[in-house]
Amino acid sequence: MPIDSGFLVPPTLSDIVRGSAERYSDKVAFDYCRYSPDGEEHSQLTYRELDINARAIASILQQQGAAGERVLVLCPSGLDFIAAFFGCIHAGAVAVPVHPPVRDKVMGRVASIIADVQARLVLTTTEVQAKVRDVVDGLADGSSLQWCAVDAVNPQSAAEWITPDIDPSAIAFVQYTSGSTSAPKGVMVTHHNLLSNLETIRRATGWVDSYIAVSWLPPHHDMGLISMILGTMCFGGSCFLMPPEAFIERPMRWLEALSRYGGTITAAPNFAYDLCVERSSEPERAALDLSKWLLAVCAAEPVRAATLDRFANAFGPSGFQPEAFKPAYGLAEATLLASGQADWIVPLVRHLDPVALREHHVVGVSPAHPAAVTLVGCGPALYDVEVVIVDPDTRRSCADGEVGEIWLAGGGIALGYWGEPIKTEETFSAFLADTGRGPFLRTGDLGFFLDGELFVTGRLKDLVIIRGRNYYAEDIEATVQDSHAALLRGRGAAFSVTRSSNDAEQLVVVQEVDRERIREADVGAVIAAIRVAVTEDHEIQAHAVLLVEPLRIPTTSSGKIRRNACRQRFLDGGLEVFAQWHAPAPRDPQPAVSPTEPTPLHAGRAEIAEWFVSRLSLELGLSRAEIDTSLPLSHYGLDSIRAIRLTAAMETWLGRELSPTLTQEYPTIDLLSGHLAEPAAAVETVGGSASPAEPVASIGVGCRPDPAVGSSEATDVAGSGWMDLLDRMPKISDEDVDELLRQVMAANDNRDEPA
Repeated sequence: MPIDSGFLVPPTLSDIVRGSAERYSDKVAFDYCRYSPDGEEHSQLTYRELDINARAIASILQQQGAAGERVLVLCPSGLDFIAAFFGCIHAGAVAVPVHPPVRDKVMGRVASIIADVQARLVLTTTEVQAKVRDVVDGLADGSSLQWCAVDAVNPQSAAEWITPDIDPSAIAFVQYTSGSTSAPKGVMVTHHNLLSNLETIRRATGWVDSYIAVSWLPPHHDMGLISMILGTMCFGGSCFLMPPEAFIERPMRWLEALSRYGGTITAAPNFAYDLCVERSSEPERAALDLSKWLLAVCAAEPVRAATLDRFANAFGPSGFQPEAFKPAYGLAEATLLASGQADWIVPLVRHLDPVALREHHVVGVSPAHPAAVTLVGCGPALYDVEVVIVDPDTRRSCADGEVGEIWLAGGGIALGYWGEPIKTEETFSAFLADTGRGPFLRTGDLGFFLDGELFVTGRLKDLVIIRGRNYYAEDIEATVQDSHAALLRGRGAAFSVTRSSNDAEQLVVVQEVDRERIREADVGAVIAAIRVAVTEDHEIQAHAVLLVEPLRIPTTSSGKIRRNACRQRFLDGGLEVFAQWHAPAPRDPQPAVSPTEPTPLHAGRAEIAEWFVSRLSLELGLSRAEIDTSLPLSHYGLDSIRAIRLTAAMETWLGRELSPTLTQEYPTIDLLSGHLAEPAAAVETVGGSASPAEPVASIGVGCRPDPAVGSSEATDVAGSGWMDLLDRMPKISDEDVDELLRQVMAANDNRDEPA
């Protein structure tokens, strides 16, 4: 059905593109630049030239009976890809964009797509066909593929093109996107989906025919294809393009193009803005004029406030205005865009309590809060899009300020997954349990509404759950990447693993390194910095830290980290590791004190330090030689639960009450032992009843009673120790209370079991 805006009235993308070709005939639509040591090489297409080339390709497809058939668009980034894609559209065929399999790494992906979509026609270039035809034909598993080199098509064939009769509900293209699994899924996008979302984009950006777009994004992915290429063609602008590898080689090429051509609009993931800051010099920045840059869309991965601040500070003197930043949210299953800020205002940033957020509640805190989680708003729901936040378990709507799964509805929601009726039903046909409204698209993303904007907190499947506490993988990854300059931003994965059903979940961090900076760094210091940062910011211990070279972590077609795939490679031993560290296996716990040894109410500094080193080595599985008493305890990955265990064991050994935040107040063994050796640190004994000469049961590792003490005594002492901790619980988080309670209950449950 036509969109009600009065702008994109024709019912199909083919109609829109043909109208633009007539309206802007001799205007340059696309300027593609190749970079080489010899300089730049530009190729251009006007609207009229592109229309002729696309219709010539379409006529070849029509002769092959391609209407309604899937056609692989196996072209590299560039003008040939654009002509081939629009050739499919003008033929009434279903375009299937696929990056040419020039490396063994992507052969499996192409094979999966060919097998899934069952295409019989391939559009490519003469060069690519010569390189990959034999390989791709082999991947087709006996199916006969018909090839067409679009750069060899005679433009005069455009005269043979016949205007197709295309239903707006017909599939325009299939966008293959690999998510958390290895098998790519094909999203079926109709002509109506495209026109609806393009109108969403137009209203959000104010795109007019004077706009100049600049892009390095791969056209095989929705953000590069729809926002930059289709947006330009439908709204009458001009677009400067470069291959993605040109940006990766030298990120400043992107900003230099924006400066040189007076770029108005561009889009990129968060990491691209970071790279521009990190890989630019002051003279390079001073040479830029970014004053005409109106829209800097940031999407496709979590948007970080620190990134926006760094970029605005670095390029403000070059004319960049922070109001140009447009954080947005969308996904291929919704064609592209779902939420974003259309107004000329700086992005909305909110600082939240991390403990409340783990429990899916939104509680604001001061920006100065040391553990605040900082999130960037992705704007309100846009035209023809409905966004609701839903409890994923009960399927009931959440109120503002409550975290739930993001559900979408509207004209841009795709038909479903190609050849996957069950997955389509599960993902695209959700209904609210409280109102019965639907169907909605279940995005699998978590988020909430606050102050009228959508905030995205992570993936439903990417929650890292350690000891019953929820951690967002993105938060841990951000902490890791901020811990050392040799680590690449946006290029890490945090996930949990368990070796057996009896093991607890353990945190694993895999992080890509900067090749140049890692050569100058101490690898051991880099790993230590990661471990310390994770422990200090999140109060959990990393079980393993693995450093890998760039591009070794599996990603989706849009560059998003595939954490589940990375996790599986870790478990299979399939990661190409540059350097790694694994936590030693914990040693068997021993009683904190002999039942006949008197507890030293006034132990000396050396004696306390010796006790703590011994106990820490047992708790963390380290040798005594590995423990430096002058280093922060967080250096060894001591999280809050282990710190409480050690404090509880120490106060039993010393026979006096200790602060549950002792290890935070005195973060090294030297500081801790010095404080405890002072007479003023000695207070009344635990429970007020034990004397230094009496045997005291140890609430040691796991808060289990000392096996050397009889069961009835252990019950009483464990109980009094627990009640003593309860009296001081305001200083300890609710999660720590829950964990300690589980441990005490487990001790009581196990005590009565037969030997």
